[in-house]
Amino acid sequence: AMIERNVLGAVLNHANRDPDRPAVKDLDRALTRGELRSAAGKVAAGLRHAGVVPADRVALQIGNSVDFVVAALGCLWAGATFVPLAITDPDARRAQIANDCVPVLVVTSGVDQVAPQGVPVMTLSALCATDAAPPAPVVGPISYVIYTSGTTGKPKGVQIPPDAFYTAADACAEAMGLIASDRYLCVSPVHFDGSFSAMFPALIRGVPLVIPDREALLFPRRFFSIVASEGITATSFSPSYLRLLRSSGRLDRLADTPLRVMALGGEAPSIADIKAVWSASPELRVVNRYGPTETTIAVAHLELSPELLDAGMGPTERHQA
Repeated sequence: AMIERNVLGAVLNHANRDPDRPAVKDLDRALTRGELRSAAGKVAAGLRHAGVVPADRVALQIGNSVDFVVAALGCLWAGATFVPLAITDPDARRAQIANDCVPVLVVTSGVDQVAPQGVPVMTLSALCATDAAPPAPVVGPISYVIYTSGTTGKPKGVQIPPDAFYTAADACAEAMGLIASDRYLCVSPVHFDGSFSAMFPALIRGVPLVIPDREALLFPRRFFSIVASEGITATSFSPSYLRLLRSSGRLDRLADTPLRVMALGGEAPSIADIKAVWSASPELRVVNRYGPTETTIAVAHLELSPELLDAGMGPTERHQA
């Protein structure tokens, strides 16, 4: 049966339709759609067993990995609101976020992590240790809370309801023209909603998602080797990351990869960097996306072309030195 338009529903539909297709992988493990469904169901069962009820907030102190995807979908399944906490943040910032949104639980991927004080903490594996059957999926009132960078002072928690979340993920998939044969690489850190432009459009369209840890992707040569070896056709990241890739002097390697579409967002991109992409790979589609976190990831997109840029119609770099 078709489940209503929400992120988890779309993921479950794909799992029910074709459970053996690949769904998500990092550099350590890979899950099919059916395995992802069963792992997320285990998390939902574990959350219920731990006393989490719909609308409760659950902090996820988990880096870029299959674990993060499983945990986030498990929260959605239980109707809980997931709140990503950066594993790289100072304890003080994580404490500030916990004091603000008062999660009932912090889920970590490893035992060695220090969670904010005063909040019960469980590792993902301990959470999944229950034998209880997964509960029936519940659509909670708020899918996630994400904290802005705090450029104007204190970070603000932005609450995103399920329909806005689905609409944003679907619009991104549409803007990028995602198709079943694509393979999507997540580059941005999961505590920044830019990463949701990679994870959730892929997941709701049944496109295999590759989500390596951040350390792997901080080295441009690793980015190019992952894109080539994993057969990546689509990705999205910030213009700063594109600048890093270009400054590595390896951008011409794009020509030897199957990458066909790249979305940029989070700040104004550099025209020179975009032109460098096209001189390396002339057919590569570049989609510029923009939006405040408060309006769900992005509100506008424009597919760039050499003609647009030559006509001065592209993104402006007013804000860049």
